[in-house]
Amino acid sequence: TTSLWALALGLLLLAIAGPAHAQPVDIPATWGGDLRYRPRLTGSWGGLRDDLGKKGVVLDVDLLQTLQGVASGGRNEVATYWGLAEYTLNVDTQKLGLWPGGFLRVQGLSSFGQNINHASGALLSPNFASLLPEPGGDATGLMNLTFMQFLSKHVGVFLGKVSGLGADDNAFAHNYHTDFLNSALNLNLALALFPFTAYGGGVVLLPWDGAVFTVAALDPSGTATDNNIGDAFEDGVLVTAEGRVTIKPFGLVGHQLLGGGWSNKERISLVQDPTNIGRTVLNNQFPRLVDPGPVLARFLERFFPALLVPTQPLNREDDTWTIYYNFDQYLWSPEGVPDRGIGVFFRFGVSDGR
Repeated sequence: TTSLWALALGLLLLAIAGPAHAQPVDIPATWGGDLRYRPRLTGSWGGLRDDLGKKGVVLDVDLLQTLQGVASGGRNEVATYWGLAEYTLNVDTQKLGLWPGGFLRVQGLSSFGQNINHASGALLSPNFASLLPEPGGDATGLMNLTFMQFLSKHVGVFLGKVSGLGADDNAFAHNYHTDFLNSALNLNLALALFPFTAYGGGVVLLPWDGAVFTVAALDPSGTATDNNIGDAFEDGVLVTAEGRVTIKPFGLVGHQLLGGGWSNKERISLVQDPTNIGRTVLNNQFPRLVDPGPVLARFLERFFPALLVPTQPLNREDDTWTIYYNFDQYLWSPEGVPDRGIGVFFRFGVSDGR
């Protein structure tokens, strides 16, 4: 019954309010031109890129390089260099001469170098890109392999390996390439239990211009480096829904976003017996305590009897949910340039806390 209620919640959110991440990309009249103003550094590739764009094929290779240091405090006052290479392919089946309404998106990421996370001592990474394609160290992974098919002008379905980086979109605080680098200003941290990428599928609704609603079922344990579709949904499901609506009070562009998710994946609970946690940690660090033998057992009985109390399995939860909200609003924009100016943004999220 819990899963049915969660699905009902997802459909309700879909009905009342995440973006269609595989929609066609903007294609300029030419990728070439003056080096200072061309859309891409490498230009039109002798006209080949322009020809591919007209046929609905757009290939991008980007390199994000970050030099960061700890000026004072933290764990270690050092400077590090971190890089993230991104390769993205978008295909529009209609422009390719196949069938209308089909869009393919493929994206891979490769990270290299050293990040500042450990040296900073921060709870949240000062560099969101350093968590990609997976938190840890250097890695190469598949973030997106998604096919979307629109059944009409307003309804589409998608299936594949879905990137979660498009969730919680915000005009001022969402793109680590051009906006803030800190993790706390890229995604709502109530989404901490959601994977960056996962196999799954869902539905997209575009009921009117400027409104995008999605609902999806995803593998809660998806990773960029695990491409085995046979592993998907082995330990549960993640149901998500998100809606984003464009508003224009006084002619100034803004957005309102509401989303949420529920998962039945079993996880370690935050509610635990502290003494049991302590004994569990000690047993993991000193396995001899699990079977101390007669001599050590007599010593522990005399001086540390609490260490002989058997550890109990950690409490676990198989029901977790989160709801998040954000808005962005321009307060001033230059005449004729609605996506530039001065504005404000806000984020809020809540979870079950377990």
